[in-house]
Amino acid sequence: AKYDTLRNGVINMISYIKSRGFEIIEDYSLDDPLGCFDGEDTLICSICLEEITNSKVTLILCPHCKKYVGHMLCLVEWLQNKNSCPLCRA
Repeated sequence: AKYDTLRNGVINMISYIKSRGFEIIEDYSLDDPLGCFDGEDTLICSICLEEITNSKVTLILCPHCKKYVGHMLCLVEWLQNKNSCPLCRA
C-alpha cells in the first residue's frame, strides 16, 4: 500500500508537469547526453541548486528553452507559485 501511494504521487506529479507543457524523459542515462546541459558534465537543479547524482534520472525539459529544469518535486512546487520556467521565465 505504501508503494502504491508513492507510485500514484509520482504519476500525479508527472501528469501535472506534462499538463504545464514540460517534456519528461524517464530513466534518462547521464552517460547519453542530449545536448540540453550547455556542455556541463553534471546536472544541477535550477530551483534548489543541488547536483543530480543518480546515473538514471527523470529528465524534465522546458518547452521553450529545451534545457533541463530540475527535480520533479522542485518543479511542481515552483509551478504552484509561478507560471514560468525557472530558467528562461517563459
